[in-house]
Amino acid sequence: MALPWCIKSMNPRVKNNLEQKTLEQKSNKGLIVICVLIISITVLVYWNTFKNDFVWDDRVVIVGNDFIKQWENIPLLLSKKYFVLSQEGAYRPIATLSLFVDYQLWKLNPVGWHLTNILFHAFNGILIYLFAKLITKNKFIAVVSGLIFVVHPISTETVNVVSFREDLICLLFFLSSIIFYIKSYDDILKNKKIFFYILSLTFFIFSLFAKEMAVTLPFILILYDYSFQKTSRNAPRFDIKRYIPFFIVLSLYLFGRFLVFNPAKFTDIIGGRDFSKPIEYMGGNIYTSMLTMCKVTVRYLWLLIYPLKLSADHLVLPSFSIFEFPVISSIIILVGILISAVLLKKYSKELSFCVFLFFVSLLPVSHIIPIGVVMAERFLYIPSIGFCLFLSMIFGLVKKVKFLYLVLGFLIMFYSVRTIKRNQDWKDDFSFWMSAYKNNPDSLNANYSLGSIYQNKGSMI
Repeated sequence: MALPWCIKSMNPRVKNNLEQKTLEQKSNKGLIVICVLIISITVLVYWNTFKNDFVWDDRVVIVGNDFIKQWENIPLLLSKKYFVLSQEGAYRPIATLSLFVDYQLWKLNPVGWHLTNILFHAFNGILIYLFAKLITKNKFIAVVSGLIFVVHPISTETVNVVSFREDLICLLFFLSSIIFYIKSYDDILKNKKIFFYILSLTFFIFSLFAKEMAVTLPFILILYDYSFQKTSRNAPRFDIKRYIPFFIVLSLYLFGRFLVFNPAKFTDIIGGRDFSKPIEYMGGNIYTSMLTMCKVTVRYLWLLIYPLKLSADHLVLPSFSIFEFPVISSIIILVGILISAVLLKKYSKELSFCVFLFFVSLLPVSHIIPIGVVMAERFLYIPSIGFCLFLSMIFGLVKKVKFLYLVLGFLIMFYSVRTIKRNQDWKDDFSFWMSAYKNNPDSLNANYSLGSIYQNKGSMI
């Protein structure tokens, strides 16, 4: 009884400081436990990737790329020679810099490269936990969000192919930027608010130079303010001055990306792709392209819910009429989801936010501006945050129903087993293309690549 008596007899200011330090210590211990949990589960579900070789783009970007093997080449990351030397079709110096570091550490031992990717993925899971905790104030939901993200099979393409690390690094800085932006609103941290805001802007710049997917971040910040920041009259708070620096950075980046550091200005062929010819819309026009992307978006949602038929090469045929059944049914589904998200805001602003987070972050790969790949699972690495948050919030809202704990446990186990199984498809080039062929026998890439592998094996006999 001595301790409580001593605390009660303390000066109120000293007592408050002591209580605050005690709470901070408990919070730090809890965070360490959660970080260890997320990292451990990530390593567990991706443990079998340590047996995997370099596959797909790794052959060009890493194994056959002398540029990243010479430390003195780092200054060339800031030059216009970057595209030819790095074999990259877009300006991503932050991601390429990580390849320099990994080569110095591991040379061409794929185990070390896979370890780096796994750790990046685990750190992103921790950031999702922190992000979810900030917007929901619910530790259970935050932990579940992080766990679902790190075990979800949709991320296996991004984690297994070392050269797709750009998505991992982009999300790392992307989430860091959003978290510090939210923290810059915290009135308790008055002296750090400007510092956190500057950090947020800095991490946004880093994320852009990791991959272009980060261009949606300013719009997500506006979405966050609309959803969670209110004035005294309970109206959404939009402080234009807070957004201007982000849009200035975005404008400068787009100017440099398309007018200064455009690969088509310096070379024609990069990584087998001809940059002298502009990329065309699917079916030859934006109308056909948007109809097709409606189907693709619904397929993305289905892969997130039920990730069984995963493939490195999804076959997508262009749609030319809105009256095609797959198109009109997809439009009805998407419109229904968006209307539901608007109506849902009255009851749960968090759930509504998650839906729009998914769709906004998917925009860069929605072929508004045509890109070379129609559909890829790695394109879901950032948008899947919205899905993971939404799913965890559903469980958080109904967690009093004990049966749903079993459902949650089964779901995490299902995703984990599917991820472990999917990792085996990336063991080597043969396993990789055979998996793509089994899931999509009409894939030209899979058929050609398998034919080449069989031909090479025959020539060695």
